[in-house]
Amino acid sequence: MIANAACAKQLFLLKDNVNILSKAVNSDSDFVSNKSLIFGYIFLICKLVKYRKGYVILSSAVYLNAYLGFLKRIGFLRSEIVVRESTTIFSRFKGLKKLSYVLAYKLGYPAVKFIICQTELMRAQFVKYNSFIPASKVITLANPMDLKAIKGDALKGEMPFNFEFICAAGRLIPIKGFSLLINAFKPIVEKRKDLKLVILGEGPERDNLQQQIHQLGLEGSVILMGHVANPYVYFKYAKVCVVSSIEEGFPNTLLQMIALNTLVVSTLCAGGIAEIPSILKVETGNIYALQRAINTCLEIQKPQDRRLLDGYLAGRDPQNFVNRLMKQIGNLKNDLSNPSIFPIKNTFGKVLK
Repeated sequence: MIANAACAKQLFLLKDNVNILSKAVNSDSDFVSNKSLIFGYIFLICKLVKYRKGYVILSSAVYLNAYLGFLKRIGFLRSEIVVRESTTIFSRFKGLKKLSYVLAYKLGYPAVKFIICQTELMRAQFVKYNSFIPASKVITLANPMDLKAIKGDALKGEMPFNFEFICAAGRLIPIKGFSLLINAFKPIVEKRKDLKLVILGEGPERDNLQQQIHQLGLEGSVILMGHVANPYVYFKYAKVCVVSSIEEGFPNTLLQMIALNTLVVSTLCAGGIAEIPSILKVETGNIYALQRAINTCLEIQKPQDRRLLDGYLAGRDPQNFVNRLMKQIGNLKNDLSNPSIFPIKNTFGKVLK
């Protein structure tokens, strides 16, 4: 979204056989490798030669952020590096995984120009655990959302089922809380026999979730849909949309759900969720609270007023994100005759004009 808003070229480290980012890939996209991420990191240096100086490069994955920062520290890159944090590393991970992130931060992040956090809570955690990085480098910019594209995609399909359903979506990993959601759904479906729980997404927890569904006797009532090309149709027609995560940086899925549905339940899994109007919020890990909130939504008979949600979503468009970021780093390049990229190509001049 950000690259498209800034008319920028996108660079992907790896082209996978199953391209779930097909909508992000365009004629200005390039792939470093089609073999492995390791090859992607190795040959990325070759792709960056022409962008060594006079540019602004944006990335959004911790290891990649650190890698670019390291290239800056050793003098290979002289362009400015702006990085974005995708999740809350220090409270989410433990052991060797956490240590690897700590080393990545120390290796590359001191050389970046700005670190973008999605919420003030993320920023506070980042500053607390990375005291070697000046707090002035860490800024907060809420995730952008292409509301027009989401609503357009939602119109491309009809009601996907001939039954009412609750919808959740995300990678099938423990932190998404789908096991808790399934447990919360069991007493609900005992009273509403025709209601289904539909979970969109794929991941390593599929077998465990399938076993849980079997043990609870919920075969046919809980459907693991796998990867779905257009989830927005499901969000639009769901009786209730649910985010059950235990911890997130900030769930983009939640923004997509509230763009299309007024009956939304979310755990307080990230900073900023408490401020979202008109949805039901519950504490993380509380099965009974999740169950009660879903039941409350199911009992609502008339359509909800969208004005509060639309007001909340206003201003999150990708172009506004680019403009706000440009305001933060505008002092880097005042001479628009110099090429700048976002992330890889001349775009800043066009945006500023």
